[in-house]
Formats: sequence, structure tokens, C-alpha cells
Amino acid sequence: MKKLIIFIFSVVLLGSCNKEGCTDPNAVNYNSNANVSMDCIYDQVGSWTTTRQDYDVSYLTIYLGDTIEDTNYIDVTPSNSLDPIGIDFKANGMVIEYHRDGEIDSTSTWTTSNNSIKIIEYNGSNLDSITLNIEAVTTDFLRLTSSDSEIDNSDPDYFISFSYNFIW
Repeated sequence: MKKLIIFIFSVVLLGSCNKEGCTDPNAVNYNSNANVSMDCIYDQVGSWTTTRQDYDVSYLTIYLGDTIEDTNYIDVTPSNSLDPIGIDFKANGMVIEYHRDGEIDSTSTWTTSNNSIKIIEYNGSNLDSITLNIEAVTTDFLRLTSSDSEIDNSDPDYFISFSYNFIW
């Protein structure tokens, strides 16, 4: 009887342990046994048509220790004003953005590292890139976020910080 009680106690104790893992069923590393959510990894490959774009912008500029500009705003673009209206993340690493009329706006490349996606666009001799965090992906929803800061190397007393929230 004593062994049975110890066995039942052990099963109850082990069964109630926290299991870390991704608890989001939309993620590629979803773990149905997990009860403590850890980093989830999403697959953004696919075609995304914009029904709305939200830009949640925070902007901070500091010069010589004084705040020059500190602003936050949300800009919501309605679907009839969107341009480009679509974005395709191809499995081969290509990104295509489309205008409302179906014309291609730009063709870029992308790479990922965990839940960060870097979009690289070649404009003639210039190379532009932005790194975004993949915050959520479902079959019909993509949220990308970005935050960055820069210091003017010629003037170390100048600091600017900004963040964006894109919803496709």
C-alpha cells in the first residue's frame, strides 16, 4: 500500500510539472504538451493581401541630453487607400510587393533568423534593408514589427529611436 501511494504521488507530481515550449498552434514549433510558452517560430512564406495597414509609430530624438521630439501616433490606412496592397514571401528567398492594379512595386530578397526577417532591396547601386520581427502569423494574418535607433557618428550627442508595427 505504501508503494502504491508513493507511485500515485509521483505520477501526480510529474504530471503537473511545467513543460516549456511554444503554445501557439500557428507556429511551426508548436508543442501541444507545453504549458509554459517560450519563443515561437513562424513561417511567413506565402502571399499576403493587405486589408489594412496599421503604423504604430514611436519616435524619440535627443540632442545634448535634451529631448527634442518625443511623439507616438497610430496611422491606420483603410483598404481603399493601400498601395502596395500585397506582399509575397517566396520559399526561394524572394519578396514581391504589388500595387493595387497588380503591377509589381518592388522585388527584394529576404533571410530569417529565428523570428527576425531581413528584407533587402537593391535600388540600382544602393542597398536598402530593414529587419522586422515576426510577431504573429496565421493563415490570413501577418504582423511584423520593427524598432531601431541610430547615433550620428559625427555628433555622439545626437540620438534617435523609432518603432513601427505593420499588419498585413
